[in-house]
Formats: sequence, C-alpha cells, structure tokens
Amino acid sequence: MLFFAIFSSEFAPESYGQAFTILFFWGAINFLIFHFYRKLDWNDDFLYLLLLVTPKRTEKVMNNAKNKIREELISSKEKLREEAKIKK
Repeated sequence: MLFFAIFSSEFAPESYGQAFTILFFWGAINFLIFHFYRKLDWNDDFLYLLLLVTPKRTEKVMNNAKNKIREELISSKEKLREEAKIKK
C-alpha cells in the first residue's frame, strides 16, 4: 500500500529518490525485525505469551459472565412463574 501511495501522481518526479530512500529504510527495518524475531525462542518471550494467554483469559471471563446472566434469567423466570401461580 505504501509503495503505491509513494509512486502515485501526488509525488513529483524529483521526489522519487526520497521515495526510494523511504522504501529502502522501512524495508530494511522490516527485514531485520523478521530475521531476528524468527530465530527467537518464543516459549520465553513475554509479549508472545501475553498475546497467547490474553484471548483465552478474555474468553473465560466472557463465558462466566454469560453463564451468570443465563442463571439470573432462569431464576427470574422461575420467580415470575411462581408469582403468577400465587396470584391465580
């Protein structure tokens, strides 16, 4: 996406050198990050473990909240049915 934005008609022909410099700079940074992070032992990386555990923890919290709401709804329905029986 950045490649097409740099070489669109918004850039003047004299700014192509600057555009190539920007592309080279970000390409080199991305290559270095990818190259060195690929070799890391991900079992000890804090950010990786955090990203791995957070969705599971969030899912548990959401499921617990849903179960509590279901239980409350069921109990309130039962109470309403009992009250309706008493009124009859």
